Amino acid sequence: MTPSESWRRAAVRGAAALVAAASTSLGGCQPKIDPPTISPGRFLCQGDTATLRTTLRGALELGVTLGAARPAAPGAPDTVRLELTATKGARRSATERVALIVSPAQFTTPLVFSVHENGPDSLAASASFTPADWPASIRIRSIAASRALRVVHLGRVLLLAPNAPDAGLEGLPVSGDWTLAGARSPGEAAPRHFTLDVAAACVRGS
Repeated sequence: MTPSESWRRAAVRGAAALVAAASTSLGGCQPKIDPPTISPGRFLCQGDTATLRTTLRGALELGVTLGAARPAAPGAPDTVRLELTATKGARRSATERVALIVSPAQFTTPLVFSVHENGPDSLAASASFTPADWPASIRIRSIAASRALRVVHLGRVLLLAPNAPDAGLEGLPVSGDWTLAGARSPGEAAPRHFTLDVAAACVRGS
């Protein structure tokens, strides 16, 4: 078993135990289950725990599936999907579904920015990522790009050399506003995107 497969299976086992422990039964005839709440949230670091709380009438059935047979890339965040169903005899309620995103302690991910300015000698791009896209627990270790870029993120300015990882944004969250600018070489076809390779860390408890 690879380390990735090991933590994925551990996440599934932990999720099953936590959901079962956090369910509350009510009396009544028809099976019923309320949408669960998740604490501290659906984004987890490897080794974290989340508590799902729901109120149901009947017995709880829990199904757990992974987002893919393997992560999209070695060490990439992965998805654990939970299906909670209340049953009473042959009767079943509608199933409530929850997706948890589990990130390893360190991983690398691309950030893609659409180029919106194509001047004769300059290029620019910008984007804003919300905590719903990138939670506060995901922090930057370093960034790199295949071309020279001026990067502005959360008040910090970084001059990236081509293919040279830079830790000038270390500790900042990925979420927030980004502005990128670069020179356009004579005769260069305007690219559609800038891509930053972000080495990130998942900080537990943040």
